Amino acid sequence: MVTLECVKFIQAAFIQWDVLIYDVSKDLNTKVQTSNLNEELGTVHFVFSDKTGTLTQNVMEFKRFSAGNKSYGTKTPKIDVNDLKRRGITNVNFEDPAVEYELNNRGENFNYLHSFLEILSVCHTIIVEKKDGVPTYNASSPDELALVNAAKYLGYSFIGRDDDDNIVVNQKGEEVKYKLLNLIEFTSTRKRMTVIVKTSDDRIKVLCKGADSIIIPRLKHNPHLIEKTTQYLDGYAKEGLRTLLLACKEISEEEYLNWKEKYDEALVSPYDRESAINKAAELMEYDFNLIGSSAIEDKL
Repeated sequence: MVTLECVKFIQAAFIQWDVLIYDVSKDLNTKVQTSNLNEELGTVHFVFSDKTGTLTQNVMEFKRFSAGNKSYGTKTPKIDVNDLKRRGITNVNFEDPAVEYELNNRGENFNYLHSFLEILSVCHTIIVEKKDGVPTYNASSPDELALVNAAKYLGYSFIGRDDDDNIVVNQKGEEVKYKLLNLIEFTSTRKRMTVIVKTSDDRIKVLCKGADSIIIPRLKHNPHLIEKTTQYLDGYAKEGLRTLLLACKEISEEEYLNWKEKYDEALVSPYDRESAINKAAELMEYDFNLIGSSAIEDKL
């Protein structure tokens, strides 16, 4: 016989593994679609389902995040939805005055917060559209939509791309441009997305976001920060939130050009092009600095 404690343990584990457990006994609208299953129905108590919208609305809301050693966001935020709509912000349900204070006053965690929001506002494939004169984001992924809106909500607003293919971001009132050099897209195999950009002061940055199981092996050795961030991830997962890790690094012009030659060859490879691109990407996606983690709620 399965005890309540056992069920709770399994439920917590499956939430962490991005799986939902649906309690059939609490839903009186559960119906049998085949008549010969009536006898077996009484033995069913739980249905295990992947968390891809089957039992959810597939509406993502940015809820929590960590940057450096700190975690931000409350479990029960009080958000003025109408105010957000006026600002063209959707998919955000976050509140923590500590973030704005540290950004405005360059607090002790400013560098991590800046890098976190920089990655959110630059590492994506969002397209900006105007609806009733208000800029809004159009995304192929609801998770990406929540992340870029979160950056806008926290003061790092993605404006769009100019004619020179620069990514333009308004950072707390200052317009900053990033020259897009390369975009290595997210796939179900890679489970991560990377952009390589050049800043206005000619620094080359590699910005990455992805699943913790993929990103952690690609990080610089920093056991304390990795352990702390992993603890935050576990806490977010227990709340049923979807998580990602964010990381970045700077490289030299020489290092970039050497890699670009190999990557360009992979792009035109006549044999197994996808595999060639992945192998070339691996040559760049390593030795990252861990910046933080994001946590998004997939509303039931």
